[in-house]
Amino acid sequence: MTKKESFLQAMLQCPTVSEAAKMAHIARSTAYKYMNDEDFKAQLARAKAEVLSGTATFLQQNLAVCGKELMKIVKDPKTAPAVKVQAINTVFCNAKALTETADIVEKLTEIESKMKAQVK
Repeated sequence: MTKKESFLQAMLQCPTVSEAAKMAHIARSTAYKYMNDEDFKAQLARAKAEVLSGTATFLQQNLAVCGKELMKIVKDPKTAPAVKVQAINTVFCNAKALTETADIVEKLTEIESKMKAQVK
């Protein structure tokens, strides 16, 4: 794996460029050089979109399980009504938002690729 590939993987795991540079064992200046490279930025955007899409898919696949567990909580007479509502709201709102975001990122990535192809 090249240093650039290591840095790309680190960018998917770290919250900052500095932390990703440390994880990839490269200088911060090198990291920022990569971050200013259009091809690298495109690769990073695609990789982030894939991670986001994969996470959304995972959550979508497990919504039924979450729904069943939530229904246990909802049906349990010992559970406070506010807890029931919060549990239901949290899972479904987050899943909806993540799914919408993944779809938008995927569509934007496709649009960017098509636009770059037209320019070349």
